[in-house]
Amino acid sequence: MTKTLILADLHHDFWRQAGRDPLEHADFSGLDLLIIAGDLANKSALLRNSRLRREFPFPRRH
Repeated sequence: MTKTLILADLHHDFWRQAGRDPLEHADFSGLDLLIIAGDLANKSALLRNSRLRREFPFPRRH
């Protein structure tokens, strides 16, 4: 069975401005697939500095 985590609209740049990390205690060990729907950030600079191994961005506004 594939271990999948689905997150939506993280807006990580807002969390950074507040000095917080919403994923601070998240356990990604053993995860096979991470799906992030909606906005990862409002500013594209955060996306360029991604540490993801493989990413498939589909930029759109909702």
